[in-house]
Amino acid sequence: MGRAQAAWSQVTAGRVRPSAPLIAAAAGVGVALPTDVPLLRILGVLVAVVALVRLAVPRKVRIEMDLYSVRVRYGMLPGVVRLPLRMITETRVVDVARFDWFGAGRRILPRGTALLARTGPAVEFALVSGRVLVVSLDEPERAREAFERIRARHLGARDQSGQ
Repeated sequence: MGRAQAAWSQVTAGRVRPSAPLIAAAAGVGVALPTDVPLLRILGVLVAVVALVRLAVPRKVRIEMDLYSVRVRYGMLPGVVRLPLRMITETRVVDVARFDWFGAGRRILPRGTALLARTGPAVEFALVSGRVLVVSLDEPERAREAFERIRARHLGARDQSGQ
């Protein structure tokens, strides 16, 4: 049985951090400095590579919903967070501040999981386990409305099939 066609999806990209170019420039200066200590030169190269990767690889969140599940992929990291609809009790729109989840990125804490391309508007899925999944989106209200429509259609299909 193949994967269901996505009924709704959205991609949100993060913003480039203003500090990333400064870190890259500082690392470049560190690499260019004449030094007799090879460890410092290696450290400078590593910092430069990490800074450039952070600049080159955008933080993106892709969310897809169908009649069976909600799937979220964060950036280029492997793995997809997949939640069956029956595991989600409610959705709501939230505004994520910088330190609510300790910054942007993929965060796993005791209260739940956050997939944040950036701070700001997000949709929060409350799970039957008591945990939450928070996903940053440009239009979280549209995601919440789409989820409610899909869940109503899913429940209607279940009622008609006698389950």
